[in-house]
Amino acid sequence: MLGVKVEGKLDTVVGPETELKGDVSVRGSMRLDGRIEGNLSVMDSLYMGSSAHVHGDVHCKDGVIAGKVEGNLVIQGALELQSGATVIGDVKCKTLVLAKDAFLDGRVTMREESAK
Repeated sequence: MLGVKVEGKLDTVVGPETELKGDVSVRGSMRLDGRIEGNLSVMDSLYMGSSAHVHGDVHCKDGVIAGKVEGNLVIQGALELQSGATVIGDVKCKTLVLAKDAFLDGRVTMREESAK
């Protein structure tokens, strides 16, 4: 990772062969390697592996994304787009770290206070 640390335990893990349809809400932290067709809300940290794909809006405390998001991202704290990440949508966050070959197609709003 370049600069965003996802600390603590992972409460929910979704594997690469899993596809979920509908809105998903997680009370703790999450690692996603599968696919979600719907909005994703994670109360704590979100880590999306390179095989992960979300087609919907994503809300979380902090995020590290190596996969693909087609929707808007609202991150309360820090967001890291790792090598190979693709985001097609607008981003609101406090801190943004972009790898050299990450792709972002949308508007970025960064604020001193947490994004809401």
